[in-house]
Amino acid sequence: MEPGAERDVTSLTVPLTGGVVPVRADPVVGIRLVDADAHEIIPVSQFLQDMRANGGSRDSARSYALALLRWSRFLRAIRVTWDRAGWAEARDFMLWLEIARKPGRPRRDGAPAPGAVNQITRKQAPGVY
Repeated sequence: MEPGAERDVTSLTVPLTGGVVPVRADPVVGIRLVDADAHEIIPVSQFLQDMRANGGSRDSARSYALALLRWSRFLRAIRVTWDRAGWAEARDFMLWLEIARKPGRPRRDGAPAPGAVNQITRKQAPGVY
């Protein structure tokens, strides 16, 4: 992108590629972030190992991996490689997050409709984002 140019994040289509995959052979982290071609993203694996070595939980590692998956997908959509991303891409990612809807997922049988209110607790079920 040219310096000073604006990226239209409102019309951006971010493909649901790559993923966070379990790795049973790794008892420390237990997951890997893979790209669209199922190749491990090594810098993320190194980051997750460092995080675990510094007291981070496996659940935190998974949460970070899912966030980095979204970042990876966004970079792929704007055709910027991981090592070339800078402040403009980070800014646009944050702007895109404000308007992006979470991808749908299958709901279990009998689950409340998105946004429904529990009659006992009065809490709202997760809605459509």
